[in-house]
Amino acid sequence: MDAGSCPCCGGELRRGLLHWHFECSSCDYEASNLTPGINSAALHGGVDESQREAALRAIRVTNFSRLVRVIGAMVPDPDTSLLDVGCAHGWFLEAAASRFRVVGIEPDAEIACLARRMGLPVRSGYFPGVLGNEEKFGVIVFNDVFEHLPRVDAALDACSEHLADNGWLILNLPNVRGLFYRCARLLAGLGWTGPFCRMWQQGLPSPHLHYFSACSLAKLAARHNFILQRSEEIDAVTVKGLWQRVRYAGSSNVLRDVVSFLGALVLLSFARLAPSDAIILFFRRV
Repeated sequence: MDAGSCPCCGGELRRGLLHWHFECSSCDYEASNLTPGINSAALHGGVDESQREAALRAIRVTNFSRLVRVIGAMVPDPDTSLLDVGCAHGWFLEAAASRFRVVGIEPDAEIACLARRMGLPVRSGYFPGVLGNEEKFGVIVFNDVFEHLPRVDAALDACSEHLADNGWLILNLPNVRGLFYRCARLLAGLGWTGPFCRMWQQGLPSPHLHYFSACSLAKLAARHNFILQRSEEIDAVTVKGLWQRVRYAGSSNVLRDVVSFLGALVLLSFARLAPSDAIILFFRRV
């Protein structure tokens, strides 16, 4: 990505803080040209999956339980079908299974296999390729997935095709206006790029390719006839699992990780006073 236009507002994309980073000249959308390698053994070798699970499970399970309650209030019919795109270990499927008929899609073959061993209905592959042409769902959810997709326009078109009438599209993803992200940007501008690279998950199997705000994503979705109905902030970072979150990417510099950990603790004390680094947006098709 050397040039081009913003998928949200059509503005010019210009080079940002690093050679792989780009930002819109007209809105707060940001992008990268980092290369995904979801089934790359070399990239997976740099991730400690046990630490990753310890880092993320508690906060994800809490957020997913809350999200299921919200969706259940909006969609009370227990026979509603729900598709979880990029379901990973299946934690959201587990939370939603008591309220909906659930199906998950996971492109990481090893993780998908682990989820199926837990008895979860998970298909290996990519959205929408593993769906039948006529399959429709009452709810389609992307939990920390949409920001990793190379072709967000195509993904939204596919969502439109596979949503049932009066269905809901729900995007749970990082917030470009979040406190941690803005601090990482500031540090990168001052020359310490480590936190910024980590926010984009550089060097991990599925790096971030986009950073949106609620405003920029609403503009993008509107171009595909989705109208934002509701938005919420959720916790992106908690003390529980924080050390494992700093460490799971295979860092060998313990001192640097201690500094990052302590810095994150300081930011957490101010987190309630600033925008969260995670948002959930609820869309209806028109």
